[in-house]
Amino acid sequence: MEAIKRIVSEISFMCRLKNVTVSDTLAAFVTHAIVLEHVNLFPLDKELNESDVQDLVRMAVERLLTVDSASLETIKMQVAFDTAKLDEVDILDAARAAREEREAALLHDIVDMRLKGANDVEALTALYRRIFNFLVLRAGLEAGANRPAEREIAAALESVFPRIGLKAFTLLSPDDKSAQLHELANIVLGIRLFNRSIGKGGIGIVDFPALARARIKEFLQLTGTELENISTLCDQYSEVLSNRHSVPRAALVAAMAPDEQAADAAKTARLQEELANRRQLAAYIALLFDGLQQSAKHVAELERLHDKELDNLKQIVGAKSSVPKEHVYPRFDALAKLWVAFEEEAAMLQVRRQTLDVLYQYRGSFVPRLKSEDVSAARAARRAAAAIAAGNGGVGESRAAPLGGARSARDAADGSRGGGSDAGGVMGGGVGGAGARPGGADGARGEGLFADEDAAERIAPDYAPSMLQLSLELEGYCPVTLVDKAGLLLPGSAECIVRYRRRYYACVDDGAAGAFVASPARYVQGTLAQATRSPELIQLLRLQEHFPGTSIAEVMRQARARAPISAEDALLGAPARAMMDAQMQTQVHLVDKHIDHSYEFSEWALRRRALQLANLRCKATKASQTAKSHMRTEATTQVYLPRESGTQTAVTTGTEAPRMVNYITGLRGHPDSEMHVVNLTIDPGAPRVVKTRKGR
Repeated sequence: MEAIKRIVSEISFMCRLKNVTVSDTLAAFVTHAIVLEHVNLFPLDKELNESDVQDLVRMAVERLLTVDSASLETIKMQVAFDTAKLDEVDILDAARAAREEREAALLHDIVDMRLKGANDVEALTALYRRIFNFLVLRAGLEAGANRPAEREIAAALESVFPRIGLKAFTLLSPDDKSAQLHELANIVLGIRLFNRSIGKGGIGIVDFPALARARIKEFLQLTGTELENISTLCDQYSEVLSNRHSVPRAALVAAMAPDEQAADAAKTARLQEELANRRQLAAYIALLFDGLQQSAKHVAELERLHDKELDNLKQIVGAKSSVPKEHVYPRFDALAKLWVAFEEEAAMLQVRRQTLDVLYQYRGSFVPRLKSEDVSAARAARRAAAAIAAGNGGVGESRAAPLGGARSARDAADGSRGGGSDAGGVMGGGVGGAGARPGGADGARGEGLFADEDAAERIAPDYAPSMLQLSLELEGYCPVTLVDKAGLLLPGSAECIVRYRRRYYACVDDGAAGAFVASPARYVQGTLAQATRSPELIQLLRLQEHFPGTSIAEVMRQARARAPISAEDALLGAPARAMMDAQMQTQVHLVDKHIDHSYEFSEWALRRRALQLANLRCKATKASQTAKSHMRTEATTQVYLPRESGTQTAVTTGTEAPRMVNYITGLRGHPDSEMHVVNLTIDPGAPRVVKTRKGR
């Protein structure tokens, strides 16, 4: 931790020397991103030495000082937005703490005040005056600034808490005194609000409902217009980039000179970085837009309850000169609490406007490379392709319907204006949760749909409406285009949803869905690799669980020493009071398995892999081929043929030693016959040899 603080401090200092102000959060995030991108230079399993630290600082400073970089501006925007969301809470907490601190001083004097005697008139008068000052402060007024409002507060105080009740008040415990003072302040405010509704008072009361409605209307108009503009811009980027990745244009690029090919690839990469920047900006503004919808619904509900309480009070009071306090005081207290909720909502809208102003700073933070000529050429190419497809009896390429986190800004704006869209959308998950079975009552029919957890399976179109209620991975962007087209962000289609390892992915079309089903692990790992090369995608695609050290919320929490918060809370910034109906499925195994699906247990397979990698070191590349090129190169592969050799079998031999045997002949027979001795040597492994010698 000390090493990280030192590196971050040095990076910030080096940037200040170049007249560039860099926050510690941004420096820490860029540092983590560089470590992930260059894992060979900065291994995580060993401590960095001084040389590694200097190299890391140098690389981070170079990246932070890059001019006109869409990728860097996206990271800056992410850090600024998360910082602004935390500042919203800090601003509201600071205002609340300041108000409570001012009230605490008066409250302490009132609670701790003691009478010298039972008839201490001077002390009782001072106590009543302090109670009045406390009510004036709770009303948001300065002492002596608004005399008519103070007279109205004094009249309400006298009717609710006359001076005769001071002696009984002094006998209460400190906690009871504090509770009664807060209840008294609410009742007085409720009386003033009721008098205001009948036109007989309410002087100095700020019309918080009207203020909240005005801010919501202005805010919705600003964000809606901005969403429409960004939606149009994202559509233009998508058309141009889709055309640049098309097969016909790949043939034209293959015919270019090497320098022209490099320039074309650099422009494509730059346009994709700009598209990621615009999509991130659209996601943040859409998030604020959804929060405004929640605020509008909340204000409407508060107004309904406020009007209901006023109607009940008017029916109870009517033309009566006096009514039992047991009937009206609870109504006044409830009316005051609703008014405080209006005030808090208006304050929340004010600080959210500041967050929108922060995002506005990044609308033109870089020079766009998208030209109108590129858009016209892309549209002409698309029309030509559609005409050719129609002439061949086929259908043109269908455009994917955006959904979830990847929904276009225009769809979000139109749905919100219609009043029928869900403010949470798919971004926050919906009914059923990520583990719910689609199909509702038809769950039995889909029981066998998810039999193999490690295999990717296409969700039938019948279940598509149910899938829209689930939380999609990668914010609904297509993983196939993200991997195969080097980081191109295209929203998935509602009819091309694939389930893989209890997670749901949206693909751009049927071909992409088929490719993902064929090799899901390749695209999941490829997405993580692409996020490593482009750190801005980590926040955009919600990949913080795969890159723990790059969570901007965690970095800011460590910097500010705040209580632990989740990355989703900081990045989404949804209002704390936003509620929705949802289901939850209890997880069976609460501990992560940490299973590496790419692990190879066979040592022979590892040996074959090692031999293949070793052989690659002796190979020379003779030709190069562009991705998805129509000009294929035929090549041969050299293999090791089996060696021809003979096999020697075992030889059977004897192990018994030679044996000497002597035989005597001529002992019988004719008298003239002579005696001979025959020497016989018996060898089991050699031919027999017979030797004779003449006897004496």
